[in-house]
Amino acid sequence: MQRSKRTRQYLHLSKLWKSKPQWSSTHQGADYHLNIQNLYVDHILTINRQQIAMLGIQQTPPASLDWMRTDVSPLKLPKKYFILVPGTSPGQDHKKWPASHYGLIAQHVYEKGYTPIVLGTHHEEKDCQAIQQKCPQTISLIGKTSLFDIPEIARGAVGALGNDTGPMHFCYFSGCPSLYLFSYSSAPDLCGPTEKHGAVLKENNLNNLSVDTVKENLKFRTKD
Repeated sequence: MQRSKRTRQYLHLSKLWKSKPQWSSTHQGADYHLNIQNLYVDHILTINRQQIAMLGIQQTPPASLDWMRTDVSPLKLPKKYFILVPGTSPGQDHKKWPASHYGLIAQHVYEKGYTPIVLGTHHEEKDCQAIQQKCPQTISLIGKTSLFDIPEIARGAVGALGNDTGPMHFCYFSGCPSLYLFSYSSAPDLCGPTEKHGAVLKENNLNNLSVDTVKENLKFRTKD
């Protein structure tokens, strides 16, 4: 169901395979071709539902990661913790809020009684170190989690803050109160959260987004 230029190449290559998979795509040549002239009008979830409907599935429930379950007890997570996702895909640094700012947020949530934890890969090691310089109580889970671990960790968190990147989407779709930080390259109307437990702060240059503004808009899980 992907609609990127990269997966269009996969679509063409798949025609050479002996076992030819069926494709649902906006690209010409797909078995189920969704004819959309402009992908930058509707929200990505709306387009996904349109594609699924072409396959005969008319009713689709809200996106959920409840099926992604793992045992995260070996991580020895604190009782009350807040997730920070300071990284992004390699080469997408314009999507990153400064790590030192995340450090100040770590201080803030720690003072509220929550232990900050940092999710990411080895690419975010320096970011995590910068955060820990500001808030030594921050726990690093850099390189210690799998994709399946993230939803499980998010279910136990009081909230999450991060850039427009995969782990943040996992947190949000796991029901964790999530605040996204978007730069000029991300559009809330097209790929932002649609449920009330998610929110976005957008600043074309994220270096100009103040720590105080982020503090004022953080989202925390409320008691049932």
